[in-house]
Amino acid sequence: MKRSVVAALLSGLVLPGLGQMVVFKRWLRGLLFMVPSGAALVWIARGMALGAADLLDQAAAGRAPADAVAMAAQLSAVGGAGIGTASLVLLVCWVASIADALITRE
Repeated sequence: MKRSVVAALLSGLVLPGLGQMVVFKRWLRGLLFMVPSGAALVWIARGMALGAADLLDQAAAGRAPADAVAMAAQLSAVGGAGIGTASLVLLVCWVASIADALITRE
């Protein structure tokens, strides 16, 4: 299998930028994809955790239904500040990392 395909698989299936770092030994280029995507993942996880905690507090206080389906619908609507932007950053980094790995020639 070509090295560029292996790098693209690592970047696409594990973590953006990992293929550049492991296969091509291009640490700075790998970090260029890894740092923003990691920050976006942390932002998304933080926003979803805060939204879930708030929703559980409301359910415990009796202000929200304890129905799992209704809670899931409310949690998907949480969004939070910047979760949409963070999701877009993560998607762009992931796709760009795969494309960069595929076009890299060595």
